[in-house]
Amino acid sequence: MRAQRNGSGRPLTFRFCFVAACAFCLFAFATYSFVHGSRGVGYASLGATAICCAWFWARPDLWTLTPAGILVLFYSYRAIFLTPPAGVSGEAPTFDLYALYVDAAFGTQPSIWVHNLAARSTPLMAILQVTYEGLPLALGIAYAACLKDSRRPLRVFAAMFFTAVIGVLCYRLLPVCGPAYLPFGDRCFYSAVACLPTSVTPAAPRMIDIDLAWPRNGMPSLHLAWALLVWWVHRKNRIASLVAIPFVFLTILATLAYGEHYLVDLAAGFCFALIPSACIGESGLFGLSFGALGYLIWVALIRYRPELLVLHPPLAWFALLVSVAVPLCVVHSSRMKRQ
Repeated sequence: MRAQRNGSGRPLTFRFCFVAACAFCLFAFATYSFVHGSRGVGYASLGATAICCAWFWARPDLWTLTPAGILVLFYSYRAIFLTPPAGVSGEAPTFDLYALYVDAAFGTQPSIWVHNLAARSTPLMAILQVTYEGLPLALGIAYAACLKDSRRPLRVFAAMFFTAVIGVLCYRLLPVCGPAYLPFGDRCFYSAVACLPTSVTPAAPRMIDIDLAWPRNGMPSLHLAWALLVWWVHRKNRIASLVAIPFVFLTILATLAYGEHYLVDLAAGFCFALIPSACIGESGLFGLSFGALGYLIWVALIRYRPELLVLHPPLAWFALLVSVAVPLCVVHSSRMKRQ
């Protein structure tokens, strides 16, 4: 009996020491990152810490710890994937004024309107900043909560990983930085003076050169796509949904209020989220097809026929409503079928 206890205790002791060491190092790295202003890396480290703790509690296979390292590495070196190589500088044309032009079809400039509204409340802007920068922590917690199920972690990790891989490739179809990176960005998003939406709307779409230091990661909004995945992964859990739904809503507000995305980026983000959600069985073949087609239609309209939406505002609103409603209905119907 004593031998059995010792034999069974050693693996447990090793697991505990291993996880404790990983969690301590990650927490220390998170503290260092926050102190030195790298809040994204700090939140990623905290998300990885949550994965390590959940791994010890759930006791799955060792490979399920891999996403903890990938999460930290991705947020530590994501600039490599989104910015030009060292030594390459200057400006390059983007389609930002095309997206800004199409956004005007909704009767205003949504990003500036949301910023002007949210900026009236300092606490709200602080909450939106934490929501936007805290996405890696949410991803880590969402993955960690799946470790108890032996078959689910691989699918959830695949969905989150494919979102990054496919999204970075899709950025090249319509290079967009966001309204905060346009010439009026500092005045409209980082000053105390309210900016009139009508004063920045271009009379016609045209290419505009933007510094290569700013990433072309606007279309689609991967921030929103990941936030939706966090919700959809745990939507069967009522408590998790009560947390995830406000998180998605605040993510939408944050991406607009800080000028990181146009409204059309978010519309395409809803469609795009259906593509990786197929990995976790939430969208099916129809959802996968609609997501890919919906995203490509948004890209084609903005790039080649932006005036079609601007001259017909009802069409723009219809496209927005369809892009939001269909993904939500597809995911909901998938849940009903399994029940």
